[in-house]
Amino acid sequence: MISSDGSPKKFSWKLITFIYILILVSACCAIAVVSSIRLFSSRINSEAEVVASLNKQLGLSLEKYFNNIEDASKVVLAERSIAAYNAADAKIDKYAASQTEDEIEDYLLTMSMLDNYCDFCIIYVNDHIVGKISVGTEDLMSDNIYSDFLDILGDDKTKWISGINGSYKKIFYLKQVNENAVFVSSFYTSELEDVFPVNADDENTKFYLSDKEGNIILSSDGTSGKKLDGKLTENGNSGRYTVKDSDYIQSFSETRWGMNIITLRDMRPASLEHANTLMVCGGILVCAVIILIIAYLLILPSDNGTDKSSPETVDKLTGLHSSEAVENLIADKIETCISGSTIMLALVSIENYRLINESYGRAGINEALLTVSHKLTEMFGDDNSKNIVGKTDKNEFVIFADFTEYDLFKAHDRLKESLRALDEKLKQCELSSDRGMIKCAVGAAIYPDSSTDYDELYEYAHEALEESWKNGGKKYSLHTKKVHTKGGKV
Repeated sequence: MISSDGSPKKFSWKLITFIYILILVSACCAIAVVSSIRLFSSRINSEAEVVASLNKQLGLSLEKYFNNIEDASKVVLAERSIAAYNAADAKIDKYAASQTEDEIEDYLLTMSMLDNYCDFCIIYVNDHIVGKISVGTEDLMSDNIYSDFLDILGDDKTKWISGINGSYKKIFYLKQVNENAVFVSSFYTSELEDVFPVNADDENTKFYLSDKEGNIILSSDGTSGKKLDGKLTENGNSGRYTVKDSDYIQSFSETRWGMNIITLRDMRPASLEHANTLMVCGGILVCAVIILIIAYLLILPSDNGTDKSSPETVDKLTGLHSSEAVENLIADKIETCISGSTIMLALVSIENYRLINESYGRAGINEALLTVSHKLTEMFGDDNSKNIVGKTDKNEFVIFADFTEYDLFKAHDRLKESLRALDEKLKQCELSSDRGMIKCAVGAAIYPDSSTDYDELYEYAHEALEESWKNGGKKYSLHTKKVHTKGGKV
């Protein structure tokens, strides 16, 4: 700029320093805006994976309650005397019928106490009930209770139902015994609170169990009987999918028992935080430009500064059983193993854990743990009645897989083939953006070959894992009492 006497105008070093600081602040704000947008997009994707994993794990946990009743009904109706008896048959001697009903009722009452069922009975075409039925259930139905349940069944042979006459306190299982009888069993919806995260600590994550009409059976916020928000059902109501936007992440699963599981994570607080960051950075940037204009100075080209994005924070949840939970589950399984069982207890650890941590920090570790957990659940996570997958506090994964067959040789061959397949699948694990492979070590022990005690099995599996570590995770290791084999030579 030129002064009034025609000579170049000189600026004090304080003013020049101030201008450079404004330019630097402007550049940093611009970088912060771009980084914030990228980080928020990455966070949405990571949160979507976690929500999908939580939804799937909740479905696996809930299914055991439904399987228990279905299995109990199969056991009951496998008794020919129960399946063949018809209380409506007037030809049956009354004394013989009374004795038969007493036997059936005693058997049904005994079975009902196994899991504390509310109802566990057989209802005949003449509305005669044999077994356990609660007063609450009788109050829900009319005097023609057989016809009521038959209408609910419709053309189906079996059916799960809740919300009869607007009551969602119970979940019923109905099964057509024959043309003259219907098996009815139920449990209180509150029984699912053991696995359903009611009143979850994370106030931004909600879980819903609903019927096909969108009526809430159970939810983490304690509501039931109300219609789901239209936003939760507008994407359809079949299959399994996850949708995401800046406000919500929703994972939807349609279950085989005719109900829907929905996991919803509210991203609006994170979106608001993101918007505030953009507003602050944008405001600072605008103020800096205004100050530069007011100062009547030319905007100097700024040097490209170092892009210092804030460290990415990713939720490390895998959706697997915790260390204590998996230990208890496996110990209980082993205690109830029948003679002739063939079971694999395997440990999986990330061999280059420290390198990933040093190179990419917590974000890299979280991605590695999540990637490995997905591979394990793909192989062993779908059959919750037989297999268990968990994660220890030492960032090791535990696999309990049941390979029991009538032919012990076939069972062992299938176990070893599964171990080879697991080893090959884990070799495919890698970090995104070509940042490197995730090297895994695998060690396993066999029940009962190695031991029938959980602690000893775990110790032997850990010895095998250490052997795999010595090989840099390039070979898995399988321990037995007599033979310690490596690299698939089993």
